[in-house]
Amino acid sequence: MSEFFIVLGLFVALAWTIIRTVLMFLRVDVQEDAPTAHADPISTYVDENYGSHFVDDPVTANRDLRRL
Repeated sequence: MSEFFIVLGLFVALAWTIIRTVLMFLRVDVQEDAPTAHADPISTYVDENYGSHFVDDPVTANRDLRRL
């Protein structure tokens, strides 16, 4: 009886791997058509509502430790 469960488990693992691979390829095709989202929602909000014409502060923009 235990051999049956081992074979069944291997079959389920093989089917899961094949289905996951097929779905992964389908999602890659779908994601190429979708617009890319910004990683930082605050920066996106500021750019959309206030524009990106603000100049970065040179002290905070340059984070080199030698200039401290």
